[in-house]
Amino acid sequence: MKLATGWKIERMLLALVLLLVQSACAGPDPAAQAWHACLMFVQIRTGLPVDDAQPYNLAGVAELAPDRYLVKVYYPKANGSYRCELLRRPDDNWQLLSLDFLR
Repeated sequence: MKLATGWKIERMLLALVLLLVQSACAGPDPAAQAWHACLMFVQIRTGLPVDDAQPYNLAGVAELAPDRYLVKVYYPKANGSYRCELLRRPDDNWQLLSLDFLR
């Protein structure tokens, strides 16, 4: 049995994130979906649990252009915020364009 290479593992994790985001978002509100997608990407990239993030805050989500969002989420235990730039693809999946930590 062959082990999955790094890019295959990352693609599998991305598919899992997309599935979790779609199932976690009850409504069609793209801002809420962007928020939850950011939480999932932060968890995958940093290991910080979703539960460590502040509660959903619509003020932390900005639509930069159609289907392109900037999300800022505060993590008290990390003493800072993560900023995700996300693109909502035509198939309703989310793509992480950038992830930054802000103190």
